This record gives sequence, structure tokens and C-alpha cells, in this order.
Amino acid sequence: MKRHLSREMAERRRDLARLMWLLRSLRRSNSSRDQVLKQLSAAKAEVGSAFQFVQISLPSADEPVTRETFRFALNKAKLELTEFQERWAS
Repeated sequence: MKRHLSREMAERRRDLARLMWLLRSLRRSNSSRDQVLKQLSAAKAEVGSAFQFVQISLPSADEPVTRETFRFALNKAKLELTEFQERWAS
């Protein structure tokens, strides 16, 4: 059971790393807000449940996509709580 649990945690962390990498590349690109939204929905489908651990702040419709307007952060407390609950349940 523990091996299965550690494998799931590793897969989730790998998905989170992939998502963070993708978000950084979106922020660096010169894409419009609508293109960023489309790519975000594709990323959400790709990484699955790992998406819930990232808080994203999008620019408003009239703002360009820059470091200041497109922000994201990993919710470490939520991730650690979920991993704790999974360990406790097994």
C-alpha cells in the first residue's frame, strides 16, 4: 500500500512541476489573454487534479499578459494537507 501511495504522490508532484513550467512559459510568451486561457484549459486537462494546488491570477480583458498581470503560486498548505490525509487514510 505504501508503494502505491508514494507513486501517486510522485506522479502528482511531476504533474505540478510540468504545470509550473507551462505557466512560466505562458507568462513569457507574447500571447493574448484569450490564447493564454485556451492554453490554460489544455494544461488543466493534461495535469488533471494537480491543477487544484495552483492559484492563478489572470489579467483582465483589456490588460496585456505580463509578469505583473499573470501571476500564479503553488498552494503548499493544501498540497501538504492532501498528502497528509492520503498517508493517514492508508
